[in-house]
Amino acid sequence: MNIVKILLVLGLGYVALNQKVEKTRNMLLVVTGLLAFCMFSVEGFSVSLTDKGIFTGGDNSANTVTTGSGANRIVYTLPETGSYDSTQDIPDTGYSCTIGGATGVIGKSSAADYANAVPPTSAVDITKIFTCAAAGDSENPACPDYSASNKPPFCECLKKTEGGHYHCNSGWTGVAGSQGKYIAKNSAGTGWEFKDDYTDEKVYKCDADMLSGISGGAVELFSGKCFVEKDTPDGCLALCDPPTPTTTT
Repeated sequence: MNIVKILLVLGLGYVALNQKVEKTRNMLLVVTGLLAFCMFSVEGFSVSLTDKGIFTGGDNSANTVTTGSGANRIVYTLPETGSYDSTQDIPDTGYSCTIGGATGVIGKSSAADYANAVPPTSAVDITKIFTCAAAGDSENPACPDYSASNKPPFCECLKKTEGGHYHCNSGWTGVAGSQGKYIAKNSAGTGWEFKDDYTDEKVYKCDADMLSGISGGAVELFSGKCFVEKDTPDGCLALCDPPTPTTTT
């Protein structure tokens, strides 16, 4: 807790204690107590990466930490210097892992042992800080609920040409982005990306858009488009099969 939060709690406590009406005083004291509890709750930790010797495990070198053996042998590759802040996402570069010799997916551990700040000079169990899952496993941080063998349900929508799928939306457009995000091929045509505008010409159609052709686009908003909820992670798109040469927008 920083000095500003401490002063805020003390100030609220002072105001509460100086209330003449008992009901008001008790209510403010309860609110102050709850606020103090929330402020004293976990805020993450930071651990130094400069000296890999602080990590418990097997062979530690300038930029790797090894744990386990055989099929369970995990080699974490971390930046040679600096520190890791648990309140931030794991950077895309400098952090990786292998499991049993195969490329894995590094993620953040939720272990309670390191819920509070970790002194940078103490022994640290790296498995309580990072996870390493086999590529495609559900612990993929880019799309935590799905994997290569358990694809997101909207992936099937990208195989439809005449609708017939929950994620083939045929509703009103409304304000751009108001009903979620829509899927389109990326600029290279090798993968997918999200679009906010339902009427964007690049958004994938999962329905034969016959009415728009007849009306000159007047009823474009009724043509099916593959859509997802607003909070769907971008990384989930990578789990869908890439566009084929015959895939149309």
